[in-house]
Amino acid sequence: MALQFLNNGVFSGNISATYNSSTISTPRVIIQADGTLDWGQVRDYGTLTWDYGYAKIVGQSGKGLLFEVNGGTDALTIDTSANATFAGNIVMANAKILYTDDIRASTGPMAVGPTGNSPLTLRSNGTTRLTIGSAGLATFSSTPEVGTRSAGDNTGRSASTAFVTTAVAAVPIGDYLPLAGGIMTGNIVLDDNVQLRVGTDADLRIYHNGSNNFILNTVGNLNIRQTADNANINFQSDDGLGSYATYIQINGLNEQTQVYKDFRFQDSIMAKFGNGNDLQIYHDPDHSYITNNTGDLTIDSQGDDLILKAADDFIVYVAGTEIAIQADSDGRVALRYDNTVRFQTTSTGASVTGQLITTDDITISNTSPELYFSNTNAAKYNWMVAAQENVDQAFEITPSTTVGGSIFNAPALRIDGGLSLIHI
Repeated sequence: MALQFLNNGVFSGNISATYNSSTISTPRVIIQADGTLDWGQVRDYGTLTWDYGYAKIVGQSGKGLLFEVNGGTDALTIDTSANATFAGNIVMANAKILYTDDIRASTGPMAVGPTGNSPLTLRSNGTTRLTIGSAGLATFSSTPEVGTRSAGDNTGRSASTAFVTTAVAAVPIGDYLPLAGGIMTGNIVLDDNVQLRVGTDADLRIYHNGSNNFILNTVGNLNIRQTADNANINFQSDDGLGSYATYIQINGLNEQTQVYKDFRFQDSIMAKFGNGNDLQIYHDPDHSYITNNTGDLTIDSQGDDLILKAADDFIVYVAGTEIAIQADSDGRVALRYDNTVRFQTTSTGASVTGQLITTDDITISNTSPELYFSNTNAAKYNWMVAAQENVDQAFEITPSTTVGGSIFNAPALRIDGGLSLIHI
């Protein structure tokens, strides 16, 4: 039997819809007199009522609700924990979502906002508070206040979904960089000991500790590269006068490293040159050294004189330990052959040890030039050859007055050039 109403119908009793079945013999749909709609066997599946100012569907105790479309396709499932699961999208036109807790995804990421190029706008009280553009740039219209929750609110929550329980600083108004990067239009200010870290493992760190600045690299090389054509890298510091000066310049135009201030090496710290550190210059606590380990050491003065100065003695070694030239302070200058002195200056002239061989004349210039022959045998006489010693224009050969003596009085031979006489 079918029941059809063209207008309102009023029943004083129950209206039952029966269904003949071997398993269900009682009515499946019952509209009670109070307006309650029951279905199933004696309220077996739930009730539908309008007693609360809106339609209320009550499922059976211990069971959820399932809404199907298209003759059996699941559309919405509400489980016994009041969790709602939609099988498809939720499309709202000019609608609002009102919530008292948080909106989040149970697993994986959650996407909120339009899928096109339109921005996502968050409003409160009809006023726009936050706008996220299609490029990911977030703009606050006012200073957001970050509140906190009590520790008890995190009971049963994982760390990834826990509320903030410690006050955090308010975020200033303005544009903020997206995670993908962007262009900064203002300064980046970091407090003391707060590091700017670069790299997946924070391999490069830049920070200030309140007294000094640090650039710290923990992996690989630290490269400072100038790519501008013909440009320089300048290392500058305080000049002691309240300004600054360039100490070292890496000159890209001249391809030189130019130094504008002194280098100071501590004791026993070497300046090393050559692929094999062949030339070394250093000072130990007592002496200074120029050490060449490969090839010749050439000092070439092509501009003018080569001047070597010594506050005390000047000594030239050959073959490692043999002295070739020795100039004593306020004393002699000695020339050595195979580490033996052969010629040296004295307070009155010079002396030669050994033979003096010349391929040209020997000239002795004096008002009364003398030439002495000293016999190394002390039992022999010494001789003096003198020009104009006692007689003008005379040449004399005089023995010593005693053997081995140095006093010469009576010449043994005199040649008088003015008279052309020989005296014996």
